[in-house]
This record gives sequence, C-alpha cells and structure tokens, in this order.
Amino acid sequence: MMKYAQEGIALILALFTLTFVSLLSVAFLDIVTIDQQITTNYIKGMRSGFLADAGVETAVFELRKNENYTGTGGEVEYPRRSGNTYDVSVSGNTITSTGNVEGFSSTVEAGFILTPGSPRNKVIIDTWEEL
Repeated sequence: MMKYAQEGIALILALFTLTFVSLLSVAFLDIVTIDQQITTNYIKGMRSGFLADAGVETAVFELRKNENYTGTGGEVEYPRRSGNTYDVSVSGNTITSTGNVEGFSSTVEAGFILTPGSPRNKVIIDTWEEL
C-alpha cells in the first residue's frame, strides 16, 4: 500500500515542477519581448534625433550659400530604409528641424547669427535646443 502512495506523490511533484518551469519560461519570454521593444523604440528615437540634427546642419550649409534660404524637407533612406523624413524651416534667426523615423519624431531648434560675406556667408549657431 505504501508503494502506491509514494508513486502518486512523485507524479504530483513532477506536475508541479513542470507547471513551475512552464510559468518561468513564459515570464522570461515576456521580459525578453518587452526589452526588445524598449530597445527598438530607443533606437528609433535616437535616429529621429540624428535626422533633426542633420537638418540643422543642412540649413547652416545652405545659409552659407544663400542668405535667403527658408528651408526644405524630404525623404531620407536612413539607414537603408525608406519612410524616414525631415523638415527644415528657417524663420528670422531660428532654424527648426524635425526628423521622423517610423512614427518617432524629434525636433531641434537652433538660433543663429548670419554675417553676409563673399564668397560665403558666415553662420554662427548661438543656441541649440532639443524640443
């Protein structure tokens, strides 16, 4: 009689152990999935910031050639993907640039001083703020 009771307990312990290991596996997979999404969102946010920064640099380059430059925008394959856009506008002594990467958006506003000259204008960035 004792032998059969011990076999039943072993089966119950095996089932509890299997259930516990299964729950741990599901929890681990959930954590890994969430961490991967956080990392992806961080990378997209950084890329949109880089596009916004590049837009300000593009505006400075264009202002050196043409003091009446008012801005531009378009699509950029960055990095090796389409659907990433930027928009640059120049109003007064302020450059506003927005980078968009797969639903993430970053905006940079830079104040500048323009000194006309020949053959190129001199552009000095005096403020830089991420909005």
